[in-house]
Amino acid sequence: MATIEEVIVSKLKAHAGLSALVGTRVYPAPLPQRPTLPAVTYQRISTLPAQTRDSIKAGFERPRFQFDGWASDVAGRSALATELRNALAAIQQASNPRVDVTLLQDARDFYEADSGRYRAVLDAFIWHEV
Repeated sequence: MATIEEVIVSKLKAHAGLSALVGTRVYPAPLPQRPTLPAVTYQRISTLPAQTRDSIKAGFERPRFQFDGWASDVAGRSALATELRNALAAIQQASNPRVDVTLLQDARDFYEADSGRYRAVLDAFIWHEV
């Protein structure tokens, strides 16, 4: 069975709008040195059991992932944020592992003065089978 990280990378690279911008440049954090931009990095922030009001749903988790879209200008960052948001909303699958839903939790924009890079940060919970 594939890991949730493998599913995420596969789905992001397969999303037409996002892949038109970044190609296959989807990396686990941190961003490689001297990267070709635009690019995307991801990292797991936390993992919680999937739980309803009444109980924990056995066999499911809802990890929080942070996705960073890196660009060389503001327009690139905006385009990347839009396509990353669309790609995340489409992460679902029926098996290996089953992914029920991806819920965007937060979105922020940054300028990295030291590197001159623009960054869109999106946090999402991804409910999936373990």
